[in-house]
Amino acid sequence: MSSVFCLSFRVVIFHLLVIALLLLTMLDCPPRTDKQFAAETGKYKFGIFGYYDISKKQHMVWNLGQFKLSDLEDSTSDWKLSADQRDQFLKCFSLGPLALVLSAVSFLMNLIGICCRFRCWHAFVLVVNILAFLASGVFTTFLLLVYAPHNTWLGWIQISTTCFLLATVFNTISVIRELARRQYEKVPNKPYYLGSADPAPTPQYAPYGTTKY
Repeated sequence: MSSVFCLSFRVVIFHLLVIALLLLTMLDCPPRTDKQFAAETGKYKFGIFGYYDISKKQHMVWNLGQFKLSDLEDSTSDWKLSADQRDQFLKCFSLGPLALVLSAVSFLMNLIGICCRFRCWHAFVLVVNILAFLASGVFTTFLLLVYAPHNTWLGWIQISTTCFLLATVFNTISVIRELARRQYEKVPNKPYYLGSADPAPTPQYAPYGTTKY
């Protein structure tokens, strides 16, 4: 089994894990169960795009462009960030769905890439992987900051999502390097200054005394 196949297949598995974890976070907004929520205070359970009012037993979905966490009547005062900072960073939650879409696109591209041996294709996949990693990294960072110190397991598992996406970046780079190595080995008359090139032939000298003038 070729290394290109193994590396591409590994990237596909990583993206499946990323999609599953992001869907687990995105589908339950606002939180509708007793266990699946990103943060909890005495009065509210917070999701990614909504919250659950425990006292009123009411689910609310917010508009990231207009909603402010500081408008909620919550007696909790031990937030790590100020109310204005939390309201501003809340807008970064929109990067979560973006990371999910990019991961899904990269997943499909890597399925094709398992059998594809063109470096330009994998280079484009690399760009998508980097964008997905950046979107997931920013989303995870601000998710943990906005809800600190009331984060739950749903928020902390997003760290693993970012790590998986970082692994896809390095694996895709390895695929490109492997394809470049194979392409180089097929090039005839490789230049001497490249490390794996054949050494220059040793000059042959005629035996002493047999030289004709």
